[in-house]
Order: sequence, then C-alpha cells, then structure tokens
Amino acid sequence: MVSGGSLSLLLTLSSVLGTSRAHAAVPTGRAFEDQAKAVWNELKIGPEHDELGFPRWTIVPAPDHSRRHGSFELRVLSLNVHGLAEIFVGKKEFPEVRYREIGGILKALRAAGTAPHIVALQEAFVPKTDDIALVAGYPYVARGPAGKGVRLNSGLVIMSEFPLVDPDSIVYGHCAALDCLARKGAQYARVMIPGLPGGLAVFNTHLNADPDPKWMGRKDQTDRAAWTQTWDLREFLSTKKVFSAPTLVISDLNYRPKEFAYESFAGWLLLGGMRESIRACLDTPSCKADPDAEAYWERAVDHQFFVGGTQPVVSIEPLAFTKTMEQRVNGHRLTDHRGQEIRYRLRW
Repeated sequence: MVSGGSLSLLLTLSSVLGTSRAHAAVPTGRAFEDQAKAVWNELKIGPEHDELGFPRWTIVPAPDHSRRHGSFELRVLSLNVHGLAEIFVGKKEFPEVRYREIGGILKALRAAGTAPHIVALQEAFVPKTDDIALVAGYPYVARGPAGKGVRLNSGLVIMSEFPLVDPDSIVYGHCAALDCLARKGAQYARVMIPGLPGGLAVFNTHLNADPDPKWMGRKDQTDRAAWTQTWDLREFLSTKKVFSAPTLVISDLNYRPKEFAYESFAGWLLLGGMRESIRACLDTPSCKADPDAEAYWERAVDHQFFVGGTQPVVSIEPLAFTKTMEQRVNGHRLTDHRGQEIRYRLRW
C-alpha cells in the first residue's frame, strides 16, 4: 500500500513534471490529495511497483542505426465512430448508413495504396458498426471486450493490413454515469509488420466520458472513474512490457492536454520514453502537420503515443499528421470526432 509520504512525493514529482496545474475539471490541493488517496487505496500495489507505486519499466536507449537492418513507413488512423443507437445520436445527422460510407472510404484508399495500415476504432457499440470492417476489407480484425448481459461491448476494434497476434483485453473496474452501460476497457495486439522482429505492440482504449446529458451523472464521479481507469490502463501496459517493445497507444482518453489527468498519464509515459505523437510532430520541423494542428491538439481528447523498443532495438518517429473523416456525405456527418491519421517511420 502506498504511504502518505510516497503520495506526497508523487505529487511533488507531478509538480516538477508540470502535471499538477489546477483545472476546473479536476480537484486540486487538499481535495485532490484526498481523492487520490482514496483511489490509490483501492489499487493493489506490490513488489512489481517502484517506491512511488508506479509500475516498473525499462528505459529505452537511443538506437544505433549504424547497424540498421530495415525501415518502414506506417500509417495509423484513430477514429471514434460515435457508434450509438440512432435514437441517441440523431437519425438525420448520424444515420447508420455512415458506417458503410466510412468503410467505403477506407476501401477506396486501400485500392489506391494510400490507406492507413492500422485503424483503431472507438465507440463501435451497435451491430451496424461492423459494416466498417466488412466494407473496408482489412484482412485482420481484432475486437475488444464483448458485451455481457445488458451491457454493451467495449466499442474497441483494431483493423490491420498485417497479422494481429496475441490479442488480449481488459474491462475497466470502475465506471460512472451512462458509460456503465458499456464494458469499456483496453485491447492489445501485436502487429506483425514485415521484417520487424517481434512486431509492433498496439493498444487501443476509451476512457469514461463526462456526463452527457449533464443530468445523467456528476462530473466528480466521471472524473474519478476516468482517473481510476487510467491506473488500470497503466497496469495493462506494464503487464505487456510496454517500454521494452516498440509500441503505439491509441486512445480516446476523454481529457485534453493541460488537464491534470492528461498530464499525469502523459508524464508517466514520458518517464519511460513514450511521447504524444501530435505534440512530437509539432515539435519536429521536418514533420508535416495540418495548419491548425496546434489548436486542434490543445482541445483534442483523442491521442496517440509512441515509443521505440529495446527488444529489438527499434526507433519510431512521426513524419506527418492530418485530420480525416471530416467531410459530409449525402448531407450528414460521418462521426462527431475527427479521424487522426499519423504517419510514422520505424527503423531497426
């Protein structure tokens, strides 16, 4: 169990990392510390954690490319498809035919050789969302936790041009408000990119949303659920040795940069060498990004993170970022999120 001294040290570390700035959505000061203690007391902290309670990791060294064996430019799309029943999203603005239209766009891009190699979907809850994979035609598809009883599935899907091996998933232990109607969690698979020893570890997740509509729950309850789910996600990443294999974490975190929850999670990842992809692209002059990428990033809840590997030694760098699936088709929208496509270079 984490001691009060360890928690104080964690909060001090968070301050150094810039993760403790106040935000209206998250308790601060004594109120936050009390809430954090309550969450930590529910977690199983054991020998596999360091003295702060964080899962242990292996720091990724800079790869030696003087002995490079291969490289690959990988296109990755993250897309929340707003896959709820039409009665909730509006049949006129978001008709179910849009799932076939999203699949059709991806199918055309695949025929042209410009499609994303990996597509991670979130909020693919209703059965008609299966049309995306059916029409797009990706040869490999993995799904996150299935529905159970009255609860919907996780809404998570990974589609890939390359084989998906060792699939695994978790269901988050806490939820709040309408999110409890689904079995939200995280999924994992290794993508066997040709020539890359051991493949690329890919995670896909969707955390608890704010209450919508507002009367369906309390903001402090949804914040607490998302914070606790973040710990479940950290444990899942650590179980898969996320910091020793080349890895992508694709997500709808439901929190934005500069919010405490985002900076806490991103700060933990950064300690293991993992960076947020759009931010890294914006900070790299050679990386091509949409003109409004900075403004988009500041309010985005969808995020991709990347880290190279030590076993084998692999580097990953973002080359380009663009927003997709923004267009209207036959007068309606495809989704309420923008697709987030990032092109990476992998070298080993």
